[in-house]
Amino acid sequence: MLECRGCGVSRLFSLSNRWTDDGILLSMPRGLARLIVMEREHMVEIFQGIEEKLGLSIDMIIIEAKRKDAYVYVQDIIPPLLGRLLHIPLLRRFAYYAMVMQASLIGLGKVKLLEHRRGERLVGRIHPVYYHALFCGDAWGAFENFEGLSGEMSFAFFGKDLFINIQAAQDAQVEERLLLRELPTIVAPAGYERCRVCGLPIELSNFRWEPETGRILDSRTGEWLFMQGTRALDAVCRELEYELGEEIPRLVSELTWKFFRRMKVEHPEFFTDLTFMKVRGIGVPENETPTPEELREGVNIRNGFNGPILAGMVAAVCGGEDAKWDWDTPSPGIIKVRVGNSAGT
Repeated sequence: MLECRGCGVSRLFSLSNRWTDDGILLSMPRGLARLIVMEREHMVEIFQGIEEKLGLSIDMIIIEAKRKDAYVYVQDIIPPLLGRLLHIPLLRRFAYYAMVMQASLIGLGKVKLLEHRRGERLVGRIHPVYYHALFCGDAWGAFENFEGLSGEMSFAFFGKDLFINIQAAQDAQVEERLLLRELPTIVAPAGYERCRVCGLPIELSNFRWEPETGRILDSRTGEWLFMQGTRALDAVCRELEYELGEEIPRLVSELTWKFFRRMKVEHPEFFTDLTFMKVRGIGVPENETPTPEELREGVNIRNGFNGPILAGMVAAVCGGEDAKWDWDTPSPGIIKVRVGNSAGT
């Protein structure tokens, strides 16, 4: 991958993503999808923790939400003119390879296209994979976008390799309740220090791309990072809460707290305040180094992605081992997080 001579970030990556001055991360060239950057293990621990608590799989909820999100994301990555030419077999196959490359670029894993029959079938293999259910939805949404028809998807692991098979199906069912929604955005001065060459936040120079594995690594923590659309994760959380009750947001927040509390212990020099949130596109804290009193009163996070996740992060990084926390949305585009301790102070 060609690298920017200023910050060392992949040039393809800088062309396909944009960080606005309000802390919003957008896919390019059209800016249709809002993205976030997350640790892969964080997302795995959230989904697996929910499944362990419930005693059942949530794969199909995740897949269906991601299927819809990926359909729109593909429209952002594939320029409109090329999209209208995808009826040409050679161009359609090129579009699939472009998505394979894009998956590697944003940290989803290493994908290989095994078979493609135009208007009929798509077979692929991926290893490593950032999360199997999320990637199944990615592939399904891309297939339906490129082929212009509905499909049915199946997947299986053989060893560590995930194999995905998508077949055209005229009567394929779509879960209508899993509606995607755009998060409200407001003015939020992120104050990025930007690369003088490519214009991306200079903090991205700490990311390392591994084309051979399709991963992004944080050089400071060694964690596998990936980029993901906010709409699918938001839809998954809303559907789980609708189906399973109000305990889901609290569980998500507690699982997030456990992950970032461990990260703070292992990397205390990095997780000293809340500045790490901004470059990930998950929110712009109005106060990056809140005092205990300010935490009790509440920290406002502008353009926040998800209340339970943000609250768990703030409590883990700024609170103690006995932290207690809650969150609410006082106005559109703002999530307020309050953190105290078990003694109520």
